[in-house]
Amino acid sequence: MKFKYLYALCLSILLWTLYNSNSTGAGSANFNCNNCHNGSSTTTKIDSIILRDVTTLDKMIKYSPAKPYIITIYGSNSGALNRFGFQMTHGGKGSFTNPSADCQVSGNIWEHKQKITGTSSKFQVSARWNSPAKGTGSVTLEAYLNAVDNSNDATGDKPSSKFSYSFDELTASDSASVEVRITNTYDPKNPNSVIIFKAFPTNGGPTPEYQWKVNGKNIGTKTSEDTYTSSTIRGGDTVTCWMYSSQFGALPNPAISKPIVVVKTNPTSHVKTETNPNFPNIYIFNKVLYFNEVKEKIELSIYSIQGKLAFYNPLNHNTSIDLSHLSNGIYLVKLKINNEIVVKKVELK
Repeated sequence: MKFKYLYALCLSILLWTLYNSNSTGAGSANFNCNNCHNGSSTTTKIDSIILRDVTTLDKMIKYSPAKPYIITIYGSNSGALNRFGFQMTHGGKGSFTNPSADCQVSGNIWEHKQKITGTSSKFQVSARWNSPAKGTGSVTLEAYLNAVDNSNDATGDKPSSKFSYSFDELTASDSASVEVRITNTYDPKNPNSVIIFKAFPTNGGPTPEYQWKVNGKNIGTKTSEDTYTSSTIRGGDTVTCWMYSSQFGALPNPAISKPIVVVKTNPTSHVKTETNPNFPNIYIFNKVLYFNEVKEKIELSIYSIQGKLAFYNPLNHNTSIDLSHLSNGIYLVKLKINNEIVVKKVELK
């Protein structure tokens, strides 16, 4: 009789451990909620799995190698079951990190570690997926979602079928980018001179669109026009272009150009002449820029004749700057002292 009671006690502990350990995740040893949970007549499904860029939160259809992404599972239950558990595996391609407090990572498995409460029988959970090394190729994520009745046993629950989501590695032929160049010669000392900016896209597809921006603000609406022309743009303004590729799979979309800083005399600015006694004299020898010592802090910027920033250094009391890393040609040197500016044209050779 004692043996019978002991056997019943052991069996009860085993069943309790089996059922309740899965409420904290089953790990890779039991990757399939259907192995234990069943009973409800409702339907549980994973509606989608979405990969997003960590910085822009843009939805991705391909991944770049060795880069972190946000992976999100969206699911639902057709009935009143509003507690959920889940499992997802990347099959050894990449890694899961940064799970939320109610989730955990066990090897290749990202899963719940306690019952997760949904909202109106809707489920959502996110973590970080770190993509694998270059050359890995296609990745397939597999997942199960389980809706439970909160009874702390495996009956009355409804797991989903296995959901698979595959996406390919981003290659050079998919990478979209755009560069903006000034395509005309203009006089930076003339505040009314016309400047023509042109976008040069990479993998823009047959019909790319462009959104031009000055100082981060839209100029008009998105258009197929790849040039922006202005005579009113001022010195110190920045011009950027967002290129929306029409090539399927090209990423990022939009691609954003590096800003061009406009070098131009402003009618109301305090731009000093080259001979102003409050500013140091500037001269160049063997690609070293020299100027006499001043007590105030000097801010130095050097631009190409096309208006691209080539060098920047907020100086204190330096009297020489090595410019040997710059190519030969004509440059504009801008010195700023106490909110006053002097611009001088120099030649490196």
